[in-house]
Amino acid sequence: MKKIKRFTLCFLLASSLVISLAGCGSQSANQSMSKDEITEVTEVTEEMAVEDSSDKLLPQVGSGESGAVANTLAAAAGQETVKLIWRADLSMETLEFDKALSQINALIQEKKGFVESSSASGGSDAQGNYINKSAYLTARIPANQLDSFLSELNGFGSITSQNLSSENISLQYADTQARKEALQTEYDKLIDLMAKAENIDAVIALEARLSEVRLQLDSLSSQLRTYDNLVDYATVEMNIMEVNKLNTVSAVGIGERIQNGFSDTLFGIKTFFENSIVFLVVNLPIFILIAIPVLVVLFLLRKRRQKKNASHMPLDSDREQFPTRQENEQK
Repeated sequence: MKKIKRFTLCFLLASSLVISLAGCGSQSANQSMSKDEITEVTEVTEEMAVEDSSDKLLPQVGSGESGAVANTLAAAAGQETVKLIWRADLSMETLEFDKALSQINALIQEKKGFVESSSASGGSDAQGNYINKSAYLTARIPANQLDSFLSELNGFGSITSQNLSSENISLQYADTQARKEALQTEYDKLIDLMAKAENIDAVIALEARLSEVRLQLDSLSSQLRTYDNLVDYATVEMNIMEVNKLNTVSAVGIGERIQNGFSDTLFGIKTFFENSIVFLVVNLPIFILIAIPVLVVLFLLRKRRQKKNASHMPLDSDREQFPTRQENEQK
């Protein structure tokens, strides 16, 4: 009986001691956070952010997805429309270069687009020679105006080649947006932890993690803005060339082939004589400068030949004494 009372007394004393130590430990824990605890908190926030975005992430695929599959995947990623980047590349020939270039620039403005880059070459040089003009334009046209823009270009010249392509970035866009939302969730939770932190070590660790998350958020936001710009505005690259004659449509029958070939031959002859006349007229001063010394040399050679012939010509007395063969024959 005494042993039981003694055991009960010891148990009560031990319990009271444990309770008092636990109270002191919890009080000190509320006053400070160790570095290990801070690291654990940040790791937990990262895991929570990843778990929040796990349902939004989809496996990436290439740009060759078909329209139906792309629509399905985009809908699963929360996208209302498919994200397509349109690109067009074309070459154009025109007889009136300046007029065509002015019309193209006006059409770009009419479609609410803008010229991203441009370059031009050709025209008359310092010697008066004329080189056919050419220009290279990179224009950004609203995607919903691309079809009408390309169709209206046919009125400004002859389009010799055209290439139209698109790239589906729906999955890349959804993945980038999901990662941004996950980082935003982590950022908000770190802000809440900052408000509850009570020592300098916790504040420093949380601020370091906040800086990293903020940089990642800025990078993803910039990437999304780039995607939006590429999707909203199609890229059209145009090579505009001035020609003297537009290319004819390829003929099928032998009659059309003969007619087109004969027309091209006449045009070539005409162009040759025109270029020859222009070359002679433009370079006439050079020809005159070359002709003057040549004429002087020819004149001196002629004078020299005349003097030489005069020195070998017989006198009249010699002719009477030594008649020539012709005179003997006449006799």
